[in-house]
Amino acid sequence: MRLRKSDLEFIHYRWQKDTSQIKTPFYGKPSRRLFDPLNGDQVLFIINYYGSLITDFNLKQAREVEKHIAYLLPPTLKSEISVLKWLQEAISPVLPD
Repeated sequence: MRLRKSDLEFIHYRWQKDTSQIKTPFYGKPSRRLFDPLNGDQVLFIINYYGSLITDFNLKQAREVEKHIAYLLPPTLKSEISVLKWLQEAISPVLPD
């Protein structure tokens, strides 16, 4: 499942204004790039990448990941890689089916 902007529950995100002409910088694998939990494009990228690592990832699970990012993300985590590792440790064992 590939999550889209319209699938997210929260509305507090900032979005790139026009992505029709500009390729989003968020593709490939998570990197050491600074993670901004208010950047909707980057949150979607991390959720979708995380979901690609999970068999049968669904909307309910994606929204659980979004909630973790919005409410529980430690402020000490700065890079996309560190956020992804944290998600794998914090959520994977407890994600509902």
